[in-house]
Amino acid sequence: MVNNRTTRLLIVLFVGLLAVAYLVNLAQQNNAAYVPYPTALPEVFPGIDARQITHIELENPGWKRKIVLDKVPGDWVATDGDGKPIQVDLGQVTRMIQILPTLRYNRVLESTDLKAFGLADGGLFVLRFSVGKVSYTLRVGDPNSAQTYSYIQRGDGGPVLQADMQQVAQLVRLAANPNP
Repeated sequence: MVNNRTTRLLIVLFVGLLAVAYLVNLAQQNNAAYVPYPTALPEVFPGIDARQITHIELENPGWKRKIVLDKVPGDWVATDGDGKPIQVDLGQVTRMIQILPTLRYNRVLESTDLKAFGLADGGLFVLRFSVGKVSYTLRVGDPNSAQTYSYIQRGDGGPVLQADMQQVAQLVRLAANPNP
């Protein structure tokens, strides 16, 4: 009978210890430091409001093609580099305006050899736009070897960045075709 009581006591103690261990483990999991998901990639033009973009110039120096877009009440007007009216896909203009404030880069390249990135002599494409009275410039160079990112540069002397190739292609699509 003594053995029977001892066995029961040991079983109760064992179950009690298991319950305490479970509760301690549960408390540690609830108090564990919160590890957030990685933050979003940084924006190329932080703080830009798409609704305030009033002027866009897109230039393809290789084909000497320039498109100027000006916001007028309710619409956009497109002209060539000489000021002559041209027809453009307004849906494409809308996509450009949506991409500019959300364009993000994943890497900063600290090289001074702009030729290696297709950014020598201004790059393959130059996009200038105005938000109110502030103007911005984006130079677009070559894609990377995997064709997933494009080399870009803010302004005239900033670092070389890598941005999503698909988004950059949408930004320069209007000037990418030599024959409209």
